[in-house]
Parts: sequence; structure tokens; C-alpha cells
Amino acid sequence: MTVMMGSPTASRAGSRLGRILTMLAAALGLLACGVNLQPGGAGSGCLGTRCPPPSRSAAAAHVFKAQRFSFEYFDPWQIDSQDARGAVVFAGTQYGDLTVQLTSTDVGAGTSAQALLSRAVSSLDTSQLSGLRDEGPIYGASVGYVAGAGESYSAVSDQPNAPSVPVFIEIMASVQGGTGIIFLASSTLNPDQPDPGDPRQVPGGEYDRMVNSVTWL
Repeated sequence: MTVMMGSPTASRAGSRLGRILTMLAAALGLLACGVNLQPGGAGSGCLGTRCPPPSRSAAAAHVFKAQRFSFEYFDPWQIDSQDARGAVVFAGTQYGDLTVQLTSTDVGAGTSAQALLSRAVSSLDTSQLSGLRDEGPIYGASVGYVAGAGESYSAVSDQPNAPSVPVFIEIMASVQGGTGIIFLASSTLNPDQPDPGDPRQVPGGEYDRMVNSVTWL
């Protein structure tokens, strides 16, 4: 894979989980920008439990265009950081921030989506997560309606000087021609009753809208 370092915009102060995902991107040579997940909604304009679950705005979609693809997102999602390879968007909830990263990379001839996904997963620095557990494949995984491969994980992120928080991580990868695109979503769960199936904690509909809006260029 070709490593392309961009010039990301300034991003919010990152948590440990944010640094984990940033290291994942760096290891893959995908996106040179910070993924910042700050439990408690820090930096999202909300205070603790005053943050509602994200809901799709009635306003027109925002469109982000990278070198190899574009995608849509709606308020209250905001761009956290970006470069030529992709972008990171976030939205606050009462449990913390939701973070989505979409980024592209060059792939060699014959590279499968499963191979790209495996490389992404193997690059995750599990030393900074407690109890990382494979929650199984994401059936029907695709990016921009290009069939791919996906896997989901649960873990606990140990926050310095703060209670640890449960997180849910979803990774999907698709390949078309010489381009691979990876979708990575991290969700902070309710520490009292973590449930990835609760749309207030893991808004699958919002994630689906973003990943399905991808247009390959």
C-alpha cells in the first residue's frame, strides 16, 4: 500500500481510544488525521447527559469529497479532521462521542476486501483496550454499495483520570480496482447497561446512511 501523509485540519483533544484509531490509520497508511473520541461529549457542545442521541437534520446533506470518493453526512455530525484520503466525522450523545472514519488507500492487484479488513484489524493496538472481543462478522458489509467484508468488536477504553468506558467498534472494507476504502465507526456505550443493539448507543441507521452515500470516484 502507498503511504500518503496529508495535512489534516486541527482536531479536538483526543482520548486514548482516539489515539488507538489514529495509530490504526497510520499503520495502514490510510489517513493522517486524528480520530478523537472523548467520552462525556467533550468538544461536541453538550454537557454530560444533556446530549440527545444524534438525529438526522431536515437540512440538506453536507458532502465531503476526497481524492477517491465522496460521502454525505447530516447535522449534527461534524467534520473533525480531513485530508486528501478521507475524513473523520463525529456527533455527541449522552454517553460520549460517536466517531466515523472513511478513508481510502491504494491496493495491489488481486487484493480482496477481506485481506484489507484483516490488515486493518491486525493493526489495531489492543494494548490500549481492555477485554477486546470479536463480536462477529458484519453480514452484507459494503461501502458505497460495493460488496466488502466487515467485523465488529467490543472493548473497554481505559481513560486517564476518568472511569473506563465500554466501546463498540465496527470496521468494513471494500475494494474496487486499485482503490480500497475502509469505514470505521466507534461508539461510546452506556456504562451502566452497554448494548450495541440499542440505537441510542450505536445508531446503525446513521452509519448506514453515511456508508451507503459513498460515491467511488
